[in-house]
Amino acid sequence: QQQQAQAGLSAAQAEELIRKTARETADETIARYERKRRFEEEDVWTNASSKKTRNFPNRDKTFRPRVLRRFFGEDHENEELVCAVSHRRFPAKLVEVAHIFPFYTAGQGLRKYGLLPEDVESDRNGVPMHRALRDLFDQKKIAFVYHPLKQELICKVLATGAEDKSIELEGHCGDQPPVTVGQCDGLTLTVGHGDDDEPLWPFRRLLSVHASIAFSKSDLPDDAKQEFRDFLNVSDGALRPDNIDWPYMYC
Repeated sequence: QQQQAQAGLSAAQAEELIRKTARETADETIARYERKRRFEEEDVWTNASSKKTRNFPNRDKTFRPRVLRRFFGEDHENEELVCAVSHRRFPAKLVEVAHIFPFYTAGQGLRKYGLLPEDVESDRNGVPMHRALRDLFDQKKIAFVYHPLKQELICKVLATGAEDKSIELEGHCGDQPPVTVGQCDGLTLTVGHGDDDEPLWPFRRLLSVHASIAFSKSDLPDDAKQEFRDFLNVSDGALRPDNIDWPYMYC
């Protein structure tokens, strides 16, 4: 009653405010659980770590060279390759071409994003990265979000444990100091460019879905969550303005 008097509300107004607040709280709770349910349904990355692409003998052997050609303009195996995330060179055996949408799915579920099952083997569904980063991507501990103003894909490290952040990307070549997973946070993902100098994007819509799910399951502190949420909303809004149509060439 004291708070009611201080706010200048009548008893009826105070009661209506309480009902409205209760409704909004209930709506928020329902929306939160609905988001969680949707993310659980869409989370094809849950089992990705235990179902590595290399464990499938019948996979398309041209996938790796096609992705390398898209990113770096070369399809042959050099002794050294660049990790598109850390920008460092490593022995080729340490750089894996990670499927964004996991290979084990056989592309089932891609139609909801305006893609076909066979697009699981598209060169737009791969990113060359150090094997330690690939494992963390499958575990949803790193993600990539699109910055529409800079027109860049940004790496965000969602792992909160010191053990994950301090993982060193072993085997780098050259005189540069070693880089850790934590130091990859905020780095721009290297992408190739076409003859017209336009970026050859991987499937940004799939990276956005992965980032949304990774964020929903992260243990980031509240301030970092808010910062990432704002970033993700801008990214997803730029890629999916109507939440339905996904322009194939641009997302």
